Amino acid sequence: LTGLKLQHNLLAALPAAVGELRHLRTLDLSHNRFHAVPPCVTLLVRLEHLLLYANRIRELPLLLGRLCRLRELGLDRDLRLSTPPPHIVVGGTRAIVHWL
Repeated sequence: LTGLKLQHNLLAALPAAVGELRHLRTLDLSHNRFHAVPPCVTLLVRLEHLLLYANRIRELPLLLGRLCRLRELGLDRDLRLSTPPPHIVVGGTRAIVHWL
């Protein structure tokens, strides 16, 4: 399995087993009810696209830095993250991944 689209499902959590999907390259969690990035996502080291649009996320965990192949981190432009700082967020995916 290389792609998992779970958008528009009112999800607030993911089962830990998602972290075992070692070949996952795309994960779309957009339009759900996440307040934080699910911990299992930080185990998906082959992930290239992580879409988190229209959620209630306030900070990105430092462990997202494990995702060295991440090329797209989909976040709302008006999202008010406490971590990383706003001046990093405006730099986009590359700046955020570098900061992590």
